[in-house]
Amino acid sequence: MRERGPLSRWGPVVLFASLAFGATGCQTVQAVGNYFVYRYNDFGEMVDMGLTITTTPQIGLYWNSLEVLVAGYSNVDGYFVGLGGGQIGVTRHYNNCYGLGMSVEKVGWGSGLDSENREDYISERKGGILGMLVDLAVFPYEGAPDYTFS
Repeated sequence: MRERGPLSRWGPVVLFASLAFGATGCQTVQAVGNYFVYRYNDFGEMVDMGLTITTTPQIGLYWNSLEVLVAGYSNVDGYFVGLGGGQIGVTRHYNNCYGLGMSVEKVGWGSGLDSENREDYISERKGGILGMLVDLAVFPYEGAPDYTFS
C-alpha cells in the first residue's frame, strides 16, 4: 500500500477552509479573524440563559414564545449571570414587560444602565402578534431589523 504524502493528507482540509472563507469574502488573515469574532457575537445573541439576581425582592412572571404569544408581568432591575445580551458572565440587566396577547417590553443590558443616560441603554417595543402589527402600522419604515428579545 502506498503512503499518502502530506499534501494529500491535508488536501480536504485546505479545500474546505478555502471554500468556507472564500464564500464569505475573507481574503486576509484579519478578515478570517473578524469572521470568527462575528460568529462568536452571533452565538452570544442567539439565546439568553442564566439567572437574574437582585438586591431587593422583585417579580418576573413573563412569557414570550417565538415573539408571538405573550403573557404576564415582569419588573426586574438587577444583574444577570450566564449568557445574555450578547455577553457571557455577570452583566447589568433590566426588564419591564407586561401584557396579554399584546405587550410592552423594555429590556436593557450592560453597565450603561448605571449611567445618567440610562434610557439610552433600554430597548422598547411591542410584543406579541398584536403588538407586532401595531408596530408595523405605527412605525412601518423604522429601518433595518435590530436586536429583539423574548
